[in-house]
Amino acid sequence: MKKKSKKTKTRILKTASSIIAKKGLNGITIRELSVAAKVNIAAVNYYFDSKEKLLEETVMYLASLIDKSFDILEDKEIAPQERLKRCLKDYAKQMCKNRGYITTIISHLSNKYPLSDYITDNVSKQHDKVLDICKEIFPDMSLEYVKRRTLQLMSAVNYPMLIGNFCYEIYDFKFCNDNDRNLFIDSLVDEWTNSK
Repeated sequence: MKKKSKKTKTRILKTASSIIAKKGLNGITIRELSVAAKVNIAAVNYYFDSKEKLLEETVMYLASLIDKSFDILEDKEIAPQERLKRCLKDYAKQMCKNRGYITTIISHLSNKYPLSDYITDNVSKQHDKVLDICKEIFPDMSLEYVKRRTLQLMSAVNYPMLIGNFCYEIYDFKFCNDNDRNLFIDSLVDEWTNSK
C-alpha cells in the first residue's frame, strides 16, 4: 500500500475508533465517518469493502493499542509491582480514551459475533500476562489463589470503566481523570500486594 494510502486508511481507522469510543460499535455510520475523517464514502468503501470489515479492522486496531499496555510486563529490569502499576495505568488510560471498546468486548464475549474468537484470544493473552506477573508477586501461593487475586485486581480496574459517569455520581471519583486514576491504581496495587 502506498504511503499516502496507508495514511488515509489509518486516519479512517483512528476516526472510526474515536466514534466507537463515544457511541459504541453500533453508533457508527459510514456517512458520519467519512465526514469526520475528511474522506468521501467511496474511500471508506475502497479501504474496507463493507461496514462489517471496517468494524472488524477498527476493533483490531483498538485491540492493538490496548495490547501495547501489557508490553511493560515483560521488562524484567523493573520490579514486578512497578511493572504491574505501569501496565494497569496505561491499560486504564487507553480504555478511558476508547470507552466504547469495553462495551464491544463485553458484547462480543457474551454473544457469538464474528470477532468473538479474536477478542476472546486477545483478552486471554492480556490476562495471561497479568497472571504471570501476579505469580511473580505471589511466588509461594497456589495457582488458584493467584488466579482469584488476578481476577480481583482486573475487576477493580475494569468496574469503574464499565459504570462510566456513574463512578463519579456514586463514588465521587473520576476514573478517567489521569491523576485520580493513577492514584487509585497505585493504592489498589499497593494494598493488593500487601494483603497476602
